Amino acid sequence: MNPLKSRIHHSSLQITLLYSYLQSVRAPLLLLSCLAAVPLLAELIPILTPKKADGLASIIQPHEKVPPETTVLFRAFKTNFWPHGLIPIFLVERKGQVRLQSLPPRGQEHLIEPLFFALPPTHAASNTLLAGRWEITAWRNGSTLPIGLELAADGDTVSGRFDQNTDYRFAFISNARLTKTNSITHSHLFTFKVDYVADQFDLSAELTPAGLKGIWKKSDGSEEGAWTAIRPKFSPLQLPPDPIPLYEWRRASDNFHRYSIEDLPSGWIRSDQPFCLVWKPK
Repeated sequence: MNPLKSRIHHSSLQITLLYSYLQSVRAPLLLLSCLAAVPLLAELIPILTPKKADGLASIIQPHEKVPPETTVLFRAFKTNFWPHGLIPIFLVERKGQVRLQSLPPRGQEHLIEPLFFALPPTHAASNTLLAGRWEITAWRNGSTLPIGLELAADGDTVSGRFDQNTDYRFAFISNARLTKTNSITHSHLFTFKVDYVADQFDLSAELTPAGLKGIWKKSDGSEEGAWTAIRPKFSPLQLPPDPIPLYEWRRASDNFHRYSIEDLPSGWIRSDQPFCLVWKPK
């Protein structure tokens, strides 16, 4: 394990232990302030493929043993937090093939981690409006409740989960949408539903340059309150220059899919738009 990977691993472990302790002493505000002091750690990692990769073996999955001979397809970011400005990319298996997608599989939001983080292509730049980590403060019965929220977006469809180091990891977010409400002022409304234990909640918030500000309501109308969300105060990521488009390619003969920053041989059909922007291998 290289030094930065080790730092990311140990940082995640420290955060988990910190959450467990602060929850045990019921210190949510202290928890939020301590989290704000945790640095964002990021590393530009190689995304590998076996030589002569085909179909299911097009990208090496995190749980797989790395074969002796590999090729670096491209480089992208691995981080200890979901950063603002980049989009999470997930590796999933669909119809016997490994595919990349910008949203986690439905119902698996709390089970799957992003394979890497990348820049959105120009046509999907708005995906960064919500993508990344948010720190929620909700008001209920005169008390404040801080909650971490991680979001991914694909157009107006949004997927999310609450901080996986807290009890709220069991909450399920559904029907999450980002709707443009004013084309002149570029105002947006973020709405979603939350199922937690036996309760259901409806949340809405206006997205502004300062963050999210809105209201939550119990679905049965018995309770409601205000909530806000801001981005964590991490130092901005230092992105390398000259990101390049990553395209999805489909082989016409058998519908296999591959991902490449370079042209593939005859018989492969390139997607019209790039999937995301990444960086060349060294």
